[in-house]
Amino acid sequence: MGSVITDIYTAIAAITVTVDGKTPEAYGLAEAKNSYASGDLPVRILMSLSGGLQGQEMRFETISGSNPATGNQQNINWQVEELMLWLPQGQGRGGQQVTPALVEYAGKYIDAVRPVRLIGTRASVENLSVDVGIFAYPDQATLYYGCMCRWTIKELP
Repeated sequence: MGSVITDIYTAIAAITVTVDGKTPEAYGLAEAKNSYASGDLPVRILMSLSGGLQGQEMRFETISGSNPATGNQQNINWQVEELMLWLPQGQGRGGQQVTPALVEYAGKYIDAVRPVRLIGTRASVENLSVDVGIFAYPDQATLYYGCMCRWTIKELP
């Protein structure tokens, strides 16, 4: 039986959250752009690299348990990051303008995930954190106000 990691990404991309009449469009692994114009924002980017592209490190899985040859079960824990870009830093009135919307987004995102403990048939949400702040994308030269959502998901055998 194969891994369900692509199903996990698809399920996360399907989550919708609307704040101030804006629903960020989700971009999957193969769809993310190198940059987004202000008119395209807000957007959600499912990351293939951890650390908001700063470390260029893939950090997908941790395998624990005994050797499968013995018949013992193994656990696979996937680390998935999603970056939501709301507004470029330096536009508008700054943090005071966007902070209320970002905090509301974080709360609604958690509320959307709360009833979803299973993703598909073989994955369980173990942890989700949402950080509100200023994030670099795609590199340190471009900064955005937004939210970083960090998931830990256990793939079930």
